[in-house]
Amino acid sequence: NNLKKASSKLKHLEQKWAKFVSDATDIDLIKNRFESAVKLFETKKNEYIGELENKKNEIHEKAGSIILLLEECLMEKRAKDVLYKVKELQKDWDKLEKAVIDNELSRQFSRLIKKYFSNLKFIQQKEDWARWENYTNKLLLCEEAENLLDEQDNFKVAREIKIIWEKWRKIGQAP
Repeated sequence: NNLKKASSKLKHLEQKWAKFVSDATDIDLIKNRFESAVKLFETKKNEYIGELENKKNEIHEKAGSIILLLEECLMEKRAKDVLYKVKELQKDWDKLEKAVIDNELSRQFSRLIKKYFSNLKFIQQKEDWARWENYTNKLLLCEEAENLLDEQDNFKVAREIKIIWEKWRKIGQAP
């Protein structure tokens, strides 16, 4: 905005200058100073625009590398193992200047993040269902153990409890 205002003011000054110079005589020194000031302004403006372009390109490169790393995380078979890495990538993305990033890169990042967390949620739900299945299996083992309370042969009870205990340990976590 400031650059646009300054350019507009400069054009206005140039118009005034042209009008002034057309009426004046013998002002080559002032004319040269004014023209050199205009050239200096144009040079600084072009440098500034170049710096902005370089900064924009740098930010786009960073955004692209973050997206590539995020895609690699999606390729991992164990989504939980890369959760910390995905969160770090989110932090790195948040540090970037959003105004400079292309909408396409932003949409791609958002899509990948949603996909990762969707996969993670699916895995967690799958594990929850497995734990509930383990719960049911452990209940059945408890019933088997309770049925042994009526058994009179202690050696048979000891063997059966040992078998039940091995099955219990193999089942895994339960809620």
